[in-house]
Order: sequence, then structure tokens, then C-alpha cells
Amino acid sequence: DADTWAFQPGRDTYSGAALLDLSSLNEETAGEAGFVARSSDGASFVRGDGKPIRFWAVNTNVAHDGVPALVEHARFLAKRGVNMVRFHGQIPQAGKNGGPLVVINRDERSRLWQLVSAMKQEGIYVTFSPYYPHAVGKEAAKRWEVPKDSAGLAGLLYFDPILQSAYKRWLRQPLVPVNPYTGIALKDDPAFRLAASSASGRTPLDRPHGLASQPPLSRFTAIMAGSANRSVRRA
Repeated sequence: DADTWAFQPGRDTYSGAALLDLSSLNEETAGEAGFVARSSDGASFVRGDGKPIRFWAVNTNVAHDGVPALVEHARFLAKRGVNMVRFHGQIPQAGKNGGPLVVINRDERSRLWQLVSAMKQEGIYVTFSPYYPHAVGKEAAKRWEVPKDSAGLAGLLYFDPILQSAYKRWLRQPLVPVNPYTGIALKDDPAFRLAASSASGRTPLDRPHGLASQPPLSRFTAIMAGSANRSVRRA
């Protein structure tokens, strides 16, 4: 088509002469003013110092490519105005060759820790989805011995006490220890405030979208609802 052309830009050099650089809209460090909270009217969000904050969010899987790629990725996103990313992880060992129910994927934890470190330096907050029940392999489900009377794991987290107990143990292992890349535990890091309970999308309980108009069930629910409504596309 004579009216179109291939868009193949060169590698971004982050020149000061760039016509588009929105990184100045981000905080110097994500969470530098403290934990994000809901505004007094419940309709938006504020930083720890009370100043309004809005989120432009994208999904990311670059954590699988190592620290240098993450640092570059964070800078690239910040330049385009992104201030929140969502990492789709799988914190339990849910694959064919994984361990028992309570054992986590330590490589996935390291990727999460590295992601938070790289992103917060560019003023970008991190959302983490730690568990995808629909992606648990048949071998892992059999090894876990749950469910005992269900065709799959989707939605089971809300009802099965064995899985609930294991899930709590899964989350403690990335959230409680000190992140070696930042020197602060994720549970205490204002740059990391979101952890979706599960992300199968196979039951209504797995979808927090549309909760912004409802009373907050927790800080997570309130922020997740807002970020979901504002996350529209990749930059």
C-alpha cells in the first residue's frame, strides 16, 4: 500500500532532544511518598503524601530475560508514560517436574524481586499475579492431591482449605524475606502493593474488574479495581 510504511525505529538512545519523553511524570522512585491509598471521596488514588496519582499500566514478561533487559525495559516504559506493570507469574511449582504443594518456584520469586527493583527506580509500580490455576499441569495437580472431587483447580482456591493453606505459604515466601535487590521486603515496599489472589479468569471470583464503585474489601481490591479500569494498552 503506497500510503503505509514499515515502522522500524532504531534502538532508543534516550536523547535529551527526544520529542516524546514522559518519564518526568513518574516519581523519581515508585512509592517514594509512601503507600498508595484511596482518596477521601473513594473515587481515585493518592500517594502517601496525599497528592493524587493515576496509573497507566501494561503487562510485562521481560523479567524472564534477566536484569540488564529489565533495566532497559523499565526506562523504555517510563519514557512512554507507564507507571505500573503487571507480572503474570506462577509462584507454586506447577509444572510437570515440580515439587509438592507447598514448594515455590524460587526462580519465579527471583524474577519478581528483580522486576520490582528495576521498575521502582523508574517510578513504576508492580502488580503481581502469583497463581494461575488453569495453567497447573495435570501432573502437578495429581502430585498436590487437590482437588479430590473436581475436574480442575479453577476457583478451588476460594473453597478448599488445603489449597488455601498452601497459598498462604506460597505468598509468604516472596513477600516476607528481604528482597536482595532492594534491601526491603515486598510486604514493606510501597512500590509493590498488589497481589491478585488468582488469575485464571475462569470464574467470576477471579475477576476484580468493576469493583471501583463498591466498598473496598481491602487496599488491594480498591487499587486493583482502579488500575484494571485504567490499563488499556501497551505504549
